[in-house]
Amino acid sequence: SEEVPTEETEPETTEAEETVEETAGMLAEDVIDSGTCGDDLTWMLTQDGTLTISGSGRMWEYTDSSTAPWYKNRENIVNAVVTSGVTRIGSEAFSGCSSLSSITILGGMTSIGDSAFQGCSSLTGITIPEGVTSIGDSAFDGCSSLTSITIPEGVTKIGYQTFSGCSSLSSITIPAGVTSIRYATFEGCSSLSSITIPESVTSIEGFAFSGCSAANTICSGVKTYAGSA
Repeated sequence: SEEVPTEETEPETTEAEETVEETAGMLAEDVIDSGTCGDDLTWMLTQDGTLTISGSGRMWEYTDSSTAPWYKNRENIVNAVVTSGVTRIGSEAFSGCSSLSSITILGGMTSIGDSAFQGCSSLTGITIPEGVTSIGDSAFDGCSSLTSITIPEGVTKIGYQTFSGCSSLSSITIPAGVTSIRYATFEGCSSLSSITIPESVTSIEGFAFSGCSAANTICSGVKTYAGSA
């Protein structure tokens, strides 16, 4: 008897497999540099100024910006893409990347390290994905072009000086669950005129809003306010 052909169902392609395929199809001359940045993480910088970090797990922590593997190419980094599976952006990872104007974090992230984006003076906006619970000290310090940032509800810790020197930031919402606004968190945010502080915040440390013209209005009603805004 004649066999009836059966239609085979092609397996679904995962996001990781798509990333591998895209990388494999990229011409070698498009890649400026590449390497590792975690036990199971790799990075690649292409000619268009895009730094892509992919894999799974935490990025390594860097003692200062010069120890990040892409430091020598930092002025060429315009865009950064952190794929899903990366759970932490390491301390000092993008510090001093003054040409970085946008970053896309696809999900899976749980924390952002100290000084991770410090001095990224061209960064205009960032959406921190759901799942992140902690933003480190000075994480966005000196991001003078940052006009908007979205912080998810799950964040419970925002470090000291996190947004210090973000002079273009005009408004921000602190998520419920944060209990304290740390020392100098918004120091030098001269354009900050609106901030939503949840009832969970019971204390504001010294110099939290130093240099913000609306500081006294912002801090009214908070149980413990250290003053010297």
